[in-house]
Amino acid sequence: RVAVEEEIAKVLREIEDAEMKRQKVIEQLEIILDDPSTNKVSKGKAAHELAQMRNQDTLDQQKRKLTQQALLRKQEKVTRLSKEARASKERALRPYLKEKEEADEALRLVIEKQEAHGLLKEAVDKMNSAAQSAKKNYTKQFLAVSKKRTAVTATRRNVQKARQDASEARKRANLTRLALRV
Repeated sequence: RVAVEEEIAKVLREIEDAEMKRQKVIEQLEIILDDPSTNKVSKGKAAHELAQMRNQDTLDQQKRKLTQQALLRKQEKVTRLSKEARASKERALRPYLKEKEEADEALRLVIEKQEAHGLLKEAVDKMNSAAQSAKKNYTKQFLAVSKKRTAVTATRRNVQKARQDASEARKRANLTRLALRV
């Protein structure tokens, strides 16, 4: 999970770096245009490149950036839900283990003292009751954890799909950048 968050953050940084580079190129071209000592050919070339840079559709890049930010938020939510599910599972097991320990202790006391059959039956009944209660509690918690796990899995699939989409968009952006260099 942390690796995915780092990867998404890395992609966001790459997108921001690309935008900063684009802005620097625009600034350099504007400096060439404003410089009175620059010849007409260089100014014409700079004006043409500046027009191309300004006409480029940054909407795709902004969309990719927003998508990546949304992915990061979703991944943080998945991580939080996963932690909550893990904590819920641990909480579900605690009473079961505690009740099991109590039942084991009750049985040990009965065997140790070798009391009459009535006491032994009472301890066994308590153990069965505790086990049934623990089983019910465990089942409820297990179902809750399963639902959360299903939600986390679905969200993880969505994040993976969005990551693939972002990767394809990054490839397209790289191709566009390469085409602009030529």
